[in-house]
Amino acid sequence: MATSAGVVGALLPVELGVALAVFGLFIALFRIVSLGSMGAALALVVARLVLSDGPFAEGERALTAMAALLCGMVFLRHRGNVSRLLAGTESRIGVKPDTVSEGASPSAHAHEEEADPSHPASVQEEQR
Repeated sequence: MATSAGVVGALLPVELGVALAVFGLFIALFRIVSLGSMGAALALVVARLVLSDGPFAEGERALTAMAALLCGMVFLRHRGNVSRLLAGTESRIGVKPDTVSEGASPSAHAHEEEADPSHPASVQEEQR
């Protein structure tokens, strides 16, 4: 993705700036990287459509198509994240994965409290 961002930065620097601003805003508000990535991808397309004088003009169509294709690729890449976002189980920056998520019942995580013999900590205790 860094290579894609470099290409977009060379071809559509203003639109990339808008996309990066949206990414940062989404991270600050929601602390969910996948949501920030998808928001940035969508913002890239919207910025291209709004900021370009003629996004579908003869010499501009390829850049507009590239922005739309990249956006589609980001959403395709994050389809599993979309399912977790809709379920409310997507991980957040600064929140431990084993923390009970909002809306989830504590009983859903009750199995985590039991000792798991295959867990590395349990195996180490047995070896002592």
